[in-house]
Amino acid sequence: MKLIKKILRLAAALLLLGMISSLGRAQQQTEGDTNPKPAARANPVLINNINTDDQASQTTLTPDQTSLTGAVVPTLGAPEVQHSYWVPGLSLQNVFQSPINGTGSWISSSYLNGDLSLSLSSVHSQLGVDYTGGGYVTNSSTMPSDYFNNLSLFESVHWGRWKLLFMDQFSYLPQSSFGFGGTSGIDVPGVGGSLGAGFPGLQVSYTPNQSLFSSNGTRVNNAAIAQAEYALTPRASLTAVGSYGILDFLQGNAINTDDAIFSLGYDYQISRADTLGLLYRFMGYRYEGNPQALNDHSINLAYGRKITGRLAFQLYGGPEVRTYRQPILGATETVSYSAGGLVTYSYERSNLSFSYNHGLSGGSGVLIGSVMDQVNARFAYQLTRMWQASTMVGYSKNGTVGGTPLYGSSQSFHSVFSSAGISRPLGRTANLSVSYTFNYQNLNQPVCPMGGCGQNYTQHQIWIGFQWHARPYVIR
Repeated sequence: MKLIKKILRLAAALLLLGMISSLGRAQQQTEGDTNPKPAARANPVLINNINTDDQASQTTLTPDQTSLTGAVVPTLGAPEVQHSYWVPGLSLQNVFQSPINGTGSWISSSYLNGDLSLSLSSVHSQLGVDYTGGGYVTNSSTMPSDYFNNLSLFESVHWGRWKLLFMDQFSYLPQSSFGFGGTSGIDVPGVGGSLGAGFPGLQVSYTPNQSLFSSNGTRVNNAAIAQAEYALTPRASLTAVGSYGILDFLQGNAINTDDAIFSLGYDYQISRADTLGLLYRFMGYRYEGNPQALNDHSINLAYGRKITGRLAFQLYGGPEVRTYRQPILGATETVSYSAGGLVTYSYERSNLSFSYNHGLSGGSGVLIGSVMDQVNARFAYQLTRMWQASTMVGYSKNGTVGGTPLYGSSQSFHSVFSSAGISRPLGRTANLSVSYTFNYQNLNQPVCPMGGCGQNYTQHQIWIGFQWHARPYVIR
């Protein structure tokens, strides 16, 4: 409970700071500024639900302004925001799940959630809140009914040469967020689509890792981030990021993890579309009830390319030095590398995104740190005017850090999820979707993080969903 209260206080402080700055900037508008400038907000890398509003679908995109060395994933651009508004909604999702590893019977769980998206725009700032919360009931004898919460909020402020960004991403989930819900869209807070507040997608390093299915069970996940960007010249800028994240399990014997991250980057725009960057990043991981502490120092060279509405590309890599409070196999320091990249591409009726990340991770509640390779890919295609198909695949390999003797020898986890589904709008305010998700995990030795052992994890899920939202209520 102390940990949850700490999260809520932190989120409330970030929201209050954002509201104060937003109101302060709004009061400084001149009387002639009746039309606010377009908000510099970013949409998710891949839209899960079709926007049924023809007018909104024709909105001109504004160029993406995210920093190459910051915490935010680049996008294809953002639609212009002419008004501040809020949108309520409801969603009903039912999932049929096979027994894990084929032992037992299929279970059915029904999620009934309320959705809310809020967007407040002024000349120099944008405040966004996306929230989905409710509960689910299940016929399982081992997984009790519970509640479900997913919250994202951000505040961006642009003033002179400064760009400030405050973000908080909170979730209370019954299972790992890695592939949760697949293409059903239940993992996206708020009403989704173009009416969502548009929480900026976070780079993999700034979110607590949950890519191991062995740590199944209810958990609290929170990432709070503050980012400041200062323009040195029209082409060059400095970006500083500070974040704090937690992964806290409320049942079983999984390992609670805290992480603190600081980074400083330099961006230089070599052309209208291309940018080079140099990034230093520190990551520190701490574990409840365990004296070990892992620190990571990395220096990355980065390259980015953006073409509004068509392409967002990013590539980075460089050396990293890992240090350990307690020696691992006699060593307190190792030298390795970190690397990654992502690409989002849109062409006529389709949208494709792909990302890769290699480096030190928290361990997903199973390991005291892990060396992780993670790949995510998404593809959406407009079949007809009414029907959309989408698919997504994720793969993660987690290996122990230098042979961490947590279980006596080195381990390697391979986790995979894949999902495919179709959806169609029902009028302008509702959407129907059906999807299938497959989760699989293989490890070279048994592990018992939740009190049960097994080398493999296999589960099938079938999701049927209905989403509804009201028309936007204009605030100003």
